[in-house]
Amino acid sequence: MTLIHLMRHGETEWNIARRLQGQADIGLSEAGRVQVRAQRAALDGLPVRVVASDLARTIETAELLDVGAVRTDRRLREIHIGDWEGRPIEALLAEDADAYYDWRFGRYTPPGGEAWEGFRDRIVDALREHADMAQTQDRDLLLICHGGVIRAVLDGFLGLLPERFAAAEPASLSTIRLDGQPELVSYNR
Repeated sequence: MTLIHLMRHGETEWNIARRLQGQADIGLSEAGRVQVRAQRAALDGLPVRVVASDLARTIETAELLDVGAVRTDRRLREIHIGDWEGRPIEALLAEDADAYYDWRFGRYTPPGGEAWEGFRDRIVDALREHADMAQTQDRDLLLICHGGVIRAVLDGFLGLLPERFAAAEPASLSTIRLDGQPELVSYNR
């Protein structure tokens, strides 16, 4: 049985300020570090292969979890949001709320950004590769990632479009089973 545990990085200062991060290399806030440490017990003793995005917030999350060797993969970065990177959500909503919500639901690409379909496919391809490696090692996969990555996994493997579920909270853990028909085991805990 192959389980994939998806852990979103802990809270960052930009999460607190409600600024879009995209691929900006932002570290964790102190509250984010506390959130991550609180998740350690949920992962204690799990035989996992650990892979993280190569951005600071995911690497720091993996280090705080203290779950062993961590491999990084640039393909697992958050979606590139072009001109929207660093912008406050409130400003985007004031300018064009429809465009913002369409982006959240995978139906709009900000200027200079990455289209949802290409992002989703990038994530699914990388995850399949890492899940295969974990399975050959008789381990589950723990992916330390971003909220958009979790949405892409749920879309790519389960057909759950981003508009059908709430965003993953910082330092939350979600699990899917890949054997046979992919199945959502838990979400956002």
